[in-house]
Amino acid sequence: MRNSLVHKSSKPDYSDEVWWSRNFAAEYQATSLVKDKGLMGSYKRLSRWQAPTNGFYKVNCCAISDIGSYRVGIGIVIRDGSGQVMASCCQFLEAAFDSHVAAIMAIFRGMLFSKDCGLIPGVLESDNTVAMERVLDNNFLNASFCTILYEIADLRSQLMGMKIIATTSCVNRVAIRLAKLALETLTSTVWMGDYPVGLRDLIDADMPS
Repeated sequence: MRNSLVHKSSKPDYSDEVWWSRNFAAEYQATSLVKDKGLMGSYKRLSRWQAPTNGFYKVNCCAISDIGSYRVGIGIVIRDGSGQVMASCCQFLEAAFDSHVAAIMAIFRGMLFSKDCGLIPGVLESDNTVAMERVLDNNFLNASFCTILYEIADLRSQLMGMKIIATTSCVNRVAIRLAKLALETLTSTVWMGDYPVGLRDLIDADMPS
């Protein structure tokens, strides 16, 4: 059935994250970001979504932040090796995160969504290279804002060492549209085995030939 909705809420419960979120944002923004160390490889040449290796799932995630309105939209889509959407969601947060903090949150939420859906092992892609650098920095445990980064590292171990790689905004366009949808509707919605009907053209265009 199209758009099989399994969760929808105008005020999602994020109480489990309240205890660290405000300090995390402040500390992150007060800390100098490391420069790109070449960990991203040749991803900038990519212009189309690439299917994962057979037996794996690909998790694409994106966050769009509207600091002035205290709003963040997160989009996540999980596809298999044939390009079929296994699960997708848009998540709305009331938070004043900058774009990099929001992107790190999207990476965390993408991994958690993959785990909750049982769609593992997987590869996660993000188009925010600064956030990627922070997540992949082996010295992150020395950072004052390490809480969420530690959670990501812990999740990676639970998810069979999920690989996290960089991609382009063009490749990540489905996740971007889902993030925009979260900001437009101010709701959090999950589709299992489905996606919003308005994304059909993008999904079809990404199908492996």
